[in-house]
Amino acid sequence: SSRGSSSSSSRAGWVAMAMMLGAKGTWQPCHLWQANIVHALRLPTLLLVASCCRPGQTLKDGLAPLPPMGYNTWNDNACAPTEQKLKRAVQRLHDLGFAKLGYTYVTLDDCWSLMQRNAQGRLQPIPTAFPSGMAAISEFIHERGFKFGMYTDRGVTTCAGFPGSLGNEELDAQTFAGWGVDYVKNDGCADPDCGPEDHTNYPGRGGSCPPAGRLKAVQKFERFSSALQRTNRSILHAICGWQPWWALVGTSVAHMWRIAQDVRRWDDVYETSRIMEQLGLLGRWHGPNGWTDADMLIGS
Repeated sequence: SSRGSSSSSSRAGWVAMAMMLGAKGTWQPCHLWQANIVHALRLPTLLLVASCCRPGQTLKDGLAPLPPMGYNTWNDNACAPTEQKLKRAVQRLHDLGFAKLGYTYVTLDDCWSLMQRNAQGRLQPIPTAFPSGMAAISEFIHERGFKFGMYTDRGVTTCAGFPGSLGNEELDAQTFAGWGVDYVKNDGCADPDCGPEDHTNYPGRGGSCPPAGRLKAVQKFERFSSALQRTNRSILHAICGWQPWWALVGTSVAHMWRIAQDVRRWDDVYETSRIMEQLGLLGRWHGPNGWTDADMLIGS
C-alpha cells in the first residue's frame, strides 16, 4: 500500500542519514517512533545526529511556510557589494512590485565586513562601502516592504576570506538581530572539520568531508541556529552545505539548506535540477518551514 511504501521510505531515510553522518556509538532516541525504526532495522547502536534531542527538533516557528524568495547580491556584485548598489537594487525591486509577488528577502552576501572585529569582538561593515551602517540600511529595506538578509559562515572565515562566525555564534546572532536582520545565509567554507580551506578557488564544498566532520558541521549550524533563537527576533536561517545529504538533517538546524553547488551558469542550473530530481528522499525532508535550497537564479 502507499502507506506501507511511505513507512519503508521513511525508515530508509533515517538509515541513509545515519550512514551519511558516519553514525557509530550510542544513540538515545528522542521519540518512540525513532526507537521502533532502530529496533526494527536491528541498529541498536545508531547515532543519527547529536542535535536530535534538543527541544523543538524541527524549526516549526512559522517563518517559512512557503519557500523564501528574493534577491541576493552575489551573482550581481560578487565580492564588491556597496550600500549604493544594494539600495539601487532594492528600489528597483520595489518599483517593479516584486515584494507583492512574494520576493520579500533582500540579502547582502559575502565581502561586506572589515577583516577585523571591533574591540567588543563584533563584526563591522566596511565603512567606505556601507557608510550609513547596517541598521540604517535595514530600515531602508524594511520601509520598502522587504526583509533584510545578511551573510556569515560557520567556519573560521567566509568563502572570500572575511571573518566567519566559528566561536562567535552568540555575538554574531545578537549583532544581526540588533541591525534588524530577518534572514541569515550561513555558508560552509573554512570549517576545519568539514569544508574547503582555499578561499580563492572555492573547491570541494562544505560537506565533502569525513563522516565525523559531517556531524561536527551539523553541530556548528545548530549552535548558530540556537543563538538566533535566543535573540528573540524572528530570523530565518539558511545554511550552505552544497551536498545532497544536508536534505536529511537540514530541518533540525535551518529553514533552508543548499544541496548542490553555486548556480553561476546554466549548466549549474541543470546539475542542481538533476540532483533534486534523482534523489527521491529530498521530497520527504522538504515542506512547510523547511526547504531544499536550489541556490539562486542567474544575476541580472
